[in-house]
Amino acid sequence: MNSPELLPIIPSPLREASAAALEWPRLREYIAGRTFSSLGRAWILALEPCADLAWIDQQQQRTAELRAMLTRGGSFEFRGLFDPTLSSTKPASKALPSSQPRFATSSPS
Repeated sequence: MNSPELLPIIPSPLREASAAALEWPRLREYIAGRTFSSLGRAWILALEPCADLAWIDQQQQRTAELRAMLTRGGSFEFRGLFDPTLSSTKPASKALPSSQPRFATSSPS
């Protein structure tokens, strides 16, 4: 990943000693190993523990929303994402047909 502006901005990162106590590098590598794109892997590897309560609340809300979507049977795929900073030309389009949603959720019962 050659473009820092595409990576998350972490306000108030925790001191290195705190991150080490949380075994952050090990957890981050574990999660990054389960990504499906180089862009997703770069995003995860750029994450750092944070002491900013507002940012933490925002991330927890995002996690809760995704968990709820997955619990209702929703799914999403990020396989095949490319890093736009690596090439000035886009790869041959493998986009989904416009009639096929990129994010699918089941209907509420």
